[in-house]
Amino acid sequence: MASVEIEHFTDPNCPFAYSAEPIRRRLSWVYGDQLTWRTRMVVLSESSEEYAKKGLTTEMVDSTYARLSHDPGMPFVVGGRDHLPATAPACRVVVAAREHAGPAAGDRVLRRLRLAQMGGDVLDVPAVLDRAIEEAGLEPAAVHAWVADPAVQEAVAADKAAARHPLPAAAALDRRLADWEQGRRYTCPTYVLHHDTGRSSVIPGFNPIEVYEVVFANCGPALDQRPDPETATEILTWAGEPLATAEVAAVAGISRDAARERLVEEGATELAFGTDAFWTVDN
Repeated sequence: MASVEIEHFTDPNCPFAYSAEPIRRRLSWVYGDQLTWRTRMVVLSESSEEYAKKGLTTEMVDSTYARLSHDPGMPFVVGGRDHLPATAPACRVVVAAREHAGPAAGDRVLRRLRLAQMGGDVLDVPAVLDRAIEEAGLEPAAVHAWVADPAVQEAVAADKAAARHPLPAAAALDRRLADWEQGRRYTCPTYVLHHDTGRSSVIPGFNPIEVYEVVFANCGPALDQRPDPETATEILTWAGEPLATAEVAAVAGISRDAARERLVEEGATELAFGTDAFWTVDN
């Protein structure tokens, strides 16, 4: 069976990476276990002051949240935050979970941190971090002890460094990169695909689904593709966790309105969240 390993460069505080989750869900549905995901942290900021130096404000971020909630349509809580948080503490928590409890645990923590930030919290508050860790099924005290592990600190530094040394193909798409003190870095999300043929390719930044479909078709023509799901609740059962309307729609290949209609008709439970909702189903 053909296979592709994907280095997924992301950050729990990036609204674009969060808004790209429907695409990642679609790819995971279509290609299944032929894809191996390796989540890596960009570490967008070490301190809240970094945002001020760049001229970013909470009002600007709220405007971005509002725009992204309309299209692509992931739900956001807009407003209410008194500062822009450093993302380094949250990134360290994700990597600690990844390195000590496994990639799936790291991804669960990332998901909960993302929902906290996009749901109205800020990620540099210890209580917010602890709640996300607990919701991901881990013990906060254990995770914080892991954060202090030198091997975890090295892994965070390696993730951050890799994000700041883009592949040549990404550098050719400079408008999809961002500045840092010594050059250019990946924006979120960036996918670096490593194929079992020995080839690699990169998809930097936030892109429409068609870009990913073309890259996967060209770089992985031997990959089997799973048919579209027959029901919306089938998607929720497969995911094993609540999904946003936009995520269900992307996996099903239908509009958000059509996804919502299916979810209601099939008896899924709606969990209000800011500008829209997440959905769950009793298994």
